[in-house]
Amino acid sequence: AQATFSQERSRHTLLLVPASSPTKQLAAMFRFMNPLPGPMPASARSGDGTIANVGLRIRGACQCQECNQRFDTEKALQLHVKYIHGDKVFRVMTLSKADADLQGSSLGGQELFRVRKASTKVQELRGQISEALDCHPLFLSLFQHGSELNDDHANSLDDIEAITVRQDLGRDSNHMFD
Repeated sequence: AQATFSQERSRHTLLLVPASSPTKQLAAMFRFMNPLPGPMPASARSGDGTIANVGLRIRGACQCQECNQRFDTEKALQLHVKYIHGDKVFRVMTLSKADADLQGSSLGGQELFRVRKASTKVQELRGQISEALDCHPLFLSLFQHGSELNDDHANSLDDIEAITVRQDLGRDSNHMFD
């Protein structure tokens, strides 16, 4: 079988790539236009080949409490928090029903608290969660579909599993490991 080639012009340079697949053509053009100085270092690699983990460092030892990203060193995590999250250390938690209880978990899936007979009113639920986490309710924010819920939220919370809890840990990146 005879191979056919297509021509692509980039920066006045002729590039011949097999015409068998548009995806292969684009990949070849990208490599040609953006050559790496050598093999990618392990510290720059992320993911495990699955869609769910694209861009996430799977094997990093230090995990960001807010976005679940992982880093190889505490210093790398500190810089991430400082420049990506505005130098405030937060912990983000998801809520789910566990039997008759309400369970709060970190983004990594670790159970952080349980509340029995969870309220469907924002102010009461914030109080229950703060008691379970042993923190002041002022340090907790409840979000639903990206919007913060105020204590005077008129509607009852029908879908409690759609709520995200954000806890301000009261530290900056320089003191996050104290």
